[in-house]
This record gives sequence, C-alpha cells and structure tokens, in this order.
Amino acid sequence: MTTRLADKWALTAEGFEQFLSLLDSDRARAGELYEEIRTRLLKFFEWRGCAVTEELTDRTFNRVIGKLQAGETIQNAQGYSVGVARLVHLEYLREAERERQLFDQSPVAADTKSFEEEATEALRVGAFEECFAALLP
Repeated sequence: MTTRLADKWALTAEGFEQFLSLLDSDRARAGELYEEIRTRLLKFFEWRGCAVTEELTDRTFNRVIGKLQAGETIQNAQGYSVGVARLVHLEYLREAERERQLFDQSPVAADTKSFEEEATEALRVGAFEECFAALLP
C-alpha cells in the first residue's frame, strides 16, 4: 500500500533525544524502553493484519515525538504511543478502504472476472465444444 497520508512532523535527532530523555534519564535504559515500545507497536500492527507494520510504527513515533516537540506533556510514553498507534491504525484502515473503492471503480476492475466466473465460462466453452464436435460427423 502506498502512503498517502503525510505526517506533519519529521523525526529529528533533537526530537528523538527528547523522547529518549522522556523514557529515562539513563540513556541505556531509555534505549531499552524505546525498543520495548517499538516491539509492542510492531506487534500491535501485526496482530491487526497491517501489511506495513514498520511504516506504521515509524509513523506513530513521528507523531508522538512531534507532539512532544510541540510542547505536549506526556506522562506515560508507552500508553501514549499505543493511543497514537490506535489512531494511526484507523487512518490505515480508512486509507485501505479508499484504495479498495478506487480500484473497484477503475475500468480494470470492471473488466476483470472473478475466478468463479472464469471457471463457469470455461465449463460452458468446453460443453459447447463437445456438442459442436458431436454435430460435425
């Protein structure tokens, strides 16, 4: 799926450092907590059947860090991140539905036959050929 939603915030080194300092004052511990949150977000999107889990996880972090840089007070970084991930997931579903509707409306989709339609047509053609072959002699 192509991304059509543009994030308002781009991840910067300063923003990432600010996020890590929110997680813990000890940089090593902050890194561990970041990886825990990242793993949880990846699983969150994977369990919901998203095809682009990495992209959605990055999008979530971009938004959380953007809010932090905009002055938002975040008490629980993990809980806040999961809340943002839920919203990102809803956007993903809306985007997927829009793409499905556009495909369904496209001329290519209108011309394509389902597997069942093709199988039925093949059976009809086969039956017709048998009947026609029997008529020739």
